[in-house]
Amino acid sequence: MMFSRRMLVMFPFLILCIICVSDAAIRDQGPKPEALLLVRGMPYDFSWEASVRACAAPVGLEKNELFDGSFTASSYSQGDRSPQNARLNSNSGWQPRVSDLEQWLTIDLGQVYRITGVGTQAGAWIGDASGNYGNWVTRYYLQYSDSNNANDFVDYVVNGQTQHFDGNVSPVNVVQQRLVIPIISRYIRIRPEAWNNAIGLRVELYGCFHSSDLLRLTGKEVLRMDTDSSFSTFETAVSMRFRTDRPNGLLVHGIGSSGDYFAVEIVKGVLVVNVNLGTSDTIDGRTSVRVGQSLYDNQWHSIEVSRRGRALSILLDGYRTQVTTNGSFENLNVDTRYTFGGTDRFNLAGITTTQMFRGCVENIRFDDRLVISNVKANMPGFSYKGILVTLCQEQVEVPVTFEDTRSMIYIEQSTWSSQRTTLNDIIARRESLTPFLVVEFSFRTWEESGLILYNEYSQGSNGYLQIGLFQSRLQILVYMSGDQTPYRYANIGYENLNDGAWHATRIEFTSQSFIIVTIDEEVYPVARSYDDFVPSDNWHFGGVNEAVAAYSPSLAGYIGCLRGLTINGIEMPLSRVLRGDLRLQNGGRVQLIGSPLIDQCPIVDRCTPNPCFHGGKCFQNWFDFHCDCFTTNYENDKLCHSSAFMPSCEAYEFVNDTSSGNRYIDPDGCGPIKPFLAYCMIGSAQTSRDRSDTTRRQALGYMHTLYSNMNVENRRRQSVVTEIFSDHSSTAKRLQGDYPEPGSLVLPASYGGSDISDLGFFADFSAHCRQYIKATCWGSSKLLDYPNTAMSWWTSRQGYKMTHWGNTTADSNKCGCAMTPGQSCSDPNKFCNCDATRTSASDKGSDEGWLVEKEYLPVREIRAGGLRGRGPSAASKIDFTLGSLLCTGDLRMENGASFWSERSGLWFPTTLPRSYWALEISFYFKTRRRQGVFIHMTGSDNNRQFNFPRHRDRDGNAFYTPSINTDGFMVSLVYKPEISETSILEVRYDVGFEERVYPFAKQAQTELADGMWHYVKVAYTIVDLTVRVDNNVWRPAEPGEDIYMGSSQDPNSWTYDRTAKEERLYMNDQIHVGSDSRQNNGFVGCMKALMVNGQLQDLRGKAEQDPGYMVYPGFVGQCDRNPCQNNGICFEKWDGFQCDCRESAFEGEICTEEVGYYFDGSDSVQWNIPSSFQKSMPSEVITFGFSTDRKTGTIFELIQDDNTFIRASISGQGIRVEFSYGGMYFVIEDVNNFVDNQFHSVVVRRDSQLTMQVDNYPTVIMTNVPSVPGITNPRTFYVGEARNFGGAANGFIGCISRVRVNHLVPLKAPGLDTSRGGYRGTCDQLAPTIDPIWPPEFFPNWDNDSYQLPQGSVRDRRMYDVDTNIAVGVAVVAGVAFLVVALVAFKYFTRKGSYRTQEDAGAYHAYDANSAVKYSSHRLPEITTREEIFI
Repeated sequence: MMFSRRMLVMFPFLILCIICVSDAAIRDQGPKPEALLLVRGMPYDFSWEASVRACAAPVGLEKNELFDGSFTASSYSQGDRSPQNARLNSNSGWQPRVSDLEQWLTIDLGQVYRITGVGTQAGAWIGDASGNYGNWVTRYYLQYSDSNNANDFVDYVVNGQTQHFDGNVSPVNVVQQRLVIPIISRYIRIRPEAWNNAIGLRVELYGCFHSSDLLRLTGKEVLRMDTDSSFSTFETAVSMRFRTDRPNGLLVHGIGSSGDYFAVEIVKGVLVVNVNLGTSDTIDGRTSVRVGQSLYDNQWHSIEVSRRGRALSILLDGYRTQVTTNGSFENLNVDTRYTFGGTDRFNLAGITTTQMFRGCVENIRFDDRLVISNVKANMPGFSYKGILVTLCQEQVEVPVTFEDTRSMIYIEQSTWSSQRTTLNDIIARRESLTPFLVVEFSFRTWEESGLILYNEYSQGSNGYLQIGLFQSRLQILVYMSGDQTPYRYANIGYENLNDGAWHATRIEFTSQSFIIVTIDEEVYPVARSYDDFVPSDNWHFGGVNEAVAAYSPSLAGYIGCLRGLTINGIEMPLSRVLRGDLRLQNGGRVQLIGSPLIDQCPIVDRCTPNPCFHGGKCFQNWFDFHCDCFTTNYENDKLCHSSAFMPSCEAYEFVNDTSSGNRYIDPDGCGPIKPFLAYCMIGSAQTSRDRSDTTRRQALGYMHTLYSNMNVENRRRQSVVTEIFSDHSSTAKRLQGDYPEPGSLVLPASYGGSDISDLGFFADFSAHCRQYIKATCWGSSKLLDYPNTAMSWWTSRQGYKMTHWGNTTADSNKCGCAMTPGQSCSDPNKFCNCDATRTSASDKGSDEGWLVEKEYLPVREIRAGGLRGRGPSAASKIDFTLGSLLCTGDLRMENGASFWSERSGLWFPTTLPRSYWALEISFYFKTRRRQGVFIHMTGSDNNRQFNFPRHRDRDGNAFYTPSINTDGFMVSLVYKPEISETSILEVRYDVGFEERVYPFAKQAQTELADGMWHYVKVAYTIVDLTVRVDNNVWRPAEPGEDIYMGSSQDPNSWTYDRTAKEERLYMNDQIHVGSDSRQNNGFVGCMKALMVNGQLQDLRGKAEQDPGYMVYPGFVGQCDRNPCQNNGICFEKWDGFQCDCRESAFEGEICTEEVGYYFDGSDSVQWNIPSSFQKSMPSEVITFGFSTDRKTGTIFELIQDDNTFIRASISGQGIRVEFSYGGMYFVIEDVNNFVDNQFHSVVVRRDSQLTMQVDNYPTVIMTNVPSVPGITNPRTFYVGEARNFGGAANGFIGCISRVRVNHLVPLKAPGLDTSRGGYRGTCDQLAPTIDPIWPPEFFPNWDNDSYQLPQGSVRDRRMYDVDTNIAVGVAVVAGVAFLVVALVAFKYFTRKGSYRTQEDAGAYHAYDANSAVKYSSHRLPEITTREEIFI
């Protein structure tokens, strides 16, 4: 193809136009005729394609299949933004009046649907293509309800956590979210959490109609499914939906003739699953699991109980609990029948409740059997008792809520006046237990105490009646005027009535001073004496005002919900009275005090799932919660998440806790491994026990030696040995009796109550572990008895049978005596002393030694056999001694990486859940750089930089915050002179739409950038933040306040109130280590032992397998990579390095810059060598370079005296080097032609032989070199001429560089005399100055040296981010343009020629000049023939 020159010139611009047009097409974000559909689901095992076919069709919002009245909202801004406009692709959309966190959109589907997905869209687009004026929701969560009046909404949860969904990112796209567990409900509510500009929403729901096989059970019905003897199953699965307002009821029960049972019941609002797969005299197979709470809230709940062998799984409302049943049996044998909804007999095994289920059940499935359908169809094997009602009618009891202690309702002369009880009525009932006052109500609260109702007596019986909660139990006060104290009936009912569940309460007062209290169908009679009283028609409910407080100062007002209030059988619907729907009779009136809520009970369960870690107990009130961590050993924060203990004895020693003694060790911090007690032996000091126990003393000495031989980088000042005591280490345990079978007698190992698996985890991270074991055998007892069957052995922590003894190797089947030279066992035919034949009962043999394979330690148990308790061998017995587990070294201390640049970094996938309440990060670091990011974690926006786009807070106020999930958590080292003169640790995070920065300035007593190791631990929870640096602990006060130091011994001496829902972390991006998420502002130095929520991050392995930019495994200083060239000496600075080029013939940052001088034949330079440089040189390494076109000339001369010198010169066309040592004279010469005005490099070595190499020419070798002392006292160094030959005839014309004889470098030397001419410079043939390979961050001052290092320019290595599209476009255009210009030039303006070059041999394949110098095999020029294009 032919092109004109004009076409070639225009070609790059044509390419540029094409790229710009393409880029504009890609970037176009303006409105489109068809909205795009984006499917962004959560990472669960869920087949969306299958659900689309099965149950994921639009329910009809977009197609107007729902009436406008089906949409309601908290508010709306104007008519065209009303809730009915929230249909997908409508012309406007819903927009509330105020954009805050209290807004919601509710959709009434008219019937129960199975919802599997939600699609959201911005409000109708307004503005330009950038979307600056668009309103859309970026994050939301879902609620649902089945109440007929659309009240009592609950959050959509999975695995106990409210699910938060990402919304829209532009004004045009539809973002569809999948529901992992479908919502089965009629009412769906969307709650926006974050938005762009303002809340704007259009929506579609996806799913299908919910088919229901339903029954209403009244407590008299029982469904039956018969089984037979063949009904022995390895797997069982039961699922259903239920709703009830009763706290107790039996759902499923089955029992077999062998005692196996399976039961599902509700006990006090908790789902209880009882299973027994088989129980014997020695094995208890009974298992009981409790899940959930407050399940009698009249909402639908879904349960699925499945079993596969001993693996039991319970799925309740999306929260899964998995356990392993007790015992060893795996089949369930129920060969009689299963019942559903109740039973005929409540005294059967597996049943703890005494109540039939009352409520509605739906779609009961047992394995593949549809129970309700089969019962209705009278299928064989299915039957029922009672009357089947297939309609689940709901009786709605609307609550009233008191949210503070001052809110109350006062009713005067109410409708109860027609049922007024008089004293005559009470006297008439005196002979019976007929109650004269019956009060019924249901309450629900989290508060321990509060006054629920109050009545002041009438008809002259002055006094009052008070009913409320006190210390979480019911309390009744009956007071008559004149009494000194009221009759107090307290502690009625079971404990914890403030559990957030509805409690139905009935209180009956009889005229026989007898009170009958019924709470949740449990009767509590109270027989106490009180005078008759007549209640008035004036009742107080809820709070306490001044008048009531005067009579009842003991209780504060009630905070909680109240419903179902009746007095003497007359219902009093408070909510209807307050709304005005129901008028009181007899001129009664209602007074509303405070702000009680009508028709809703917005109670929040902050303890489900339990936010307290490690078994901490959660307690809450109406407003907040707290964790009881007293028994958990995790009291370092308020959620029992972070351990107060160090992960190893080495870690204690690191923070200067250097005294030997008992310590609690928590090897995984906040992880699942529990802390255990150990003895830390620090240093070589020994206790009296150590000195008295020879075996233990020898073991400790050996472990100290092992520690001392470890990596010096990780070895602290003193050796450290960890001892975990065995309960059998002090005295031997004797086993005897009639146990003839191998291993039939078991001696379990015990380590002070510590879990053996936890100790195994600790051993895995130890460098070395060993455990002493000893067996002493009497009579006919045997040990390993190889090659016969082993009678005794020990088992590893994994339960493996180990048939070797101490001082041997695994699988050797030997004891230590068989491993000694010459086999020292008492019986040469046996491998153990215990296995030798003994003739009497008093004879004994002993085998002892150390088990050293740490992967099997500690010992789980010892099993013995071959023991006889009767007969002639009755005296057989074995004494076992099992010593402590001894470990030394913490391998995590060796797991580290070195970061050499602020752009360095490693990235780890996060294993944390999608949202979590606590985060713990710990690591060690050392650096001399005052600033840098240690670790950065982000949400879905992986470019989080803490500079937020405009947003709104929960009060509608504008501030800067992300428009999508950009939660971030960063730990870094900063230098802020306005706060501290030293570098300080800073914790920065953004959760709940607000960035918080905590620079811990009061640690400023210690400089952290001091090149020493420091320990950091950051523990964040939704309620507090704790930071530890070395041995000091800090906690921030409330946001915006100063930071103060707390005591490490008092971690709970402060308060910090947060809102749990806003403070959860949502981070699904990678964990960035060593820099932020954009690979900027990185940490320069070393890090090790990085733990994130108890999981070790493998820094060394990551750096080896997938190294980032300038990241190296282990603790590698930059000098370990030999960055200083040409004999330069490298000094480590941790934030860089410094090259000392004083003994190099080169200079510059890495000693790669040539130092040369030009001479014209009469010039020379002279260096009178100072005494400090006058060192003896028994051998020499000589280097120099030159270029000249003259056949004579002296290059240099080094002299000691007239008869001792070294001289290099041009001789003819070759190079000649002369050596004179006090009369001994010899010469080496290369006769090749080097007078060609090209640069040549020469290396001469004198030792046992004399060699010379010029460039890449063959080496000249002289073998018969006389033995001489060399120059012992060098005095003068001439360059450019010799001492004895002056004038132009012997002077050098050309350029000389790289002159070096051993440690003498004259051209760079201080005090060089240049008065005789010669000028410094780089010859044209010399390579230009080379940029450093690893440029240092800065050059420190070496004030202790009179000769300062050359301060070469420091290259700024910051790399600034540029737009990716622009960068790619510019690169493509530049590349194409260069190619076109090169082709044109090649075609029309070229000529060829050849020449000889002496470039460094490494330059041919090197990608830059640095590599040419650094990676050349010999640092010498290479003469090759090349072709060159001249333009």
